[in-house]
Amino acid sequence: HHSAKILLLPVLLFLWGNVWGQVSTTYTFSQSSGTYTAITGGTQFVTTTSGVTSYNTGGNYQILPIASRFIFNNLSVTTVNMTDDGALILNPTSSTTGNSITAPISNSLVADGIISGLGMDLRSTTISGQVYEKRWEDTGTELVFQWQNAARFNQQASERFSFQIRIVKSSGVIKVVYGNMTTITATTNYIPQVGLRG
Repeated sequence: HHSAKILLLPVLLFLWGNVWGQVSTTYTFSQSSGTYTAITGGTQFVTTTSGVTSYNTGGNYQILPIASRFIFNNLSVTTVNMTDDGALILNPTSSTTGNSITAPISNSLVADGIISGLGMDLRSTTISGQVYEKRWEDTGTELVFQWQNAARFNQQASERFSFQIRIVKSSGVIKVVYGNMTTITATTNYIPQVGLRG
């Protein structure tokens, strides 16, 4: 599968669209083609059966083991809330911070940082034969947070897309990797926010 890969290197701030905030350190942006490879290990937060009715809750709060902690915006990240709506809330103020936040970059929730891969109101796809899954894994060199077979609200019967936020532990490089996407052309108000906030 071909994919688009976005790298946010420690040294721009946002990918496209409106700019709502920024991190205090500088990051550079680059884009490249690559391969989306689904992870199958680590911690599986959510899975559904093929064609299930729409899954949508809030977030999955994870206290990171010491070996999985990383630096973002000069701060050590010890906890992550992996929202169903395509973003990571870093060091949230509580286990429920970020639940049901569909605009993670522009929202005023309190956290040390936000990494948004495809931040908007997401659900599980209900396309037959496609299984929705949300999981994270520490591969040793990278932390990988994966949303597999998601869809926008009210579009789950015809859409599906998969993406990952990958953090290189040694350098702090943040990669947003997108897999093949099946989307519709109907007008929708569900437009993603992608980028960093700190």
